[in-house]
Amino acid sequence: GPSGVISHTRVDPVNLTTEQWQEGTKGGTTARHVTLNNVAGSPVKQELFDNKGALVRTTELCRDGLDRVVKQTIKVTGKPDIVTQYSYDAYSRVIQQTQPDGAEVHWTYAGHSDGEHPESVAVTAAS
Repeated sequence: GPSGVISHTRVDPVNLTTEQWQEGTKGGTTARHVTLNNVAGSPVKQELFDNKGALVRTTELCRDGLDRVVKQTIKVTGKPDIVTQYSYDAYSRVIQQTQPDGAEVHWTYAGHSDGEHPESVAVTAAS
């Protein structure tokens, strides 16, 4: 770039991974992002490494047969996993999201449309 920062992207089409990081003008590097994709090209696992190479965070995305994220799990060493789950209607609109604390968000959509036209959003607190 014009400031001398070098952006790196390494793509491995065999292992379906992409690795990204930046290098400063004085040789220092930023955190490294490694993404594993499925055969459709959608991310299924993302890892963040600090500039010393230690794993900081992992995000795993479980997808259904239509390539929609149905479960997202964030893992940080020494902390409990953060899990969010999603349910969809026949038009691939999110109709339910279960938050990490157990709270649920429910959407209903306008009956005349297959688009993102929410009629209501309801939140049920965790018990």
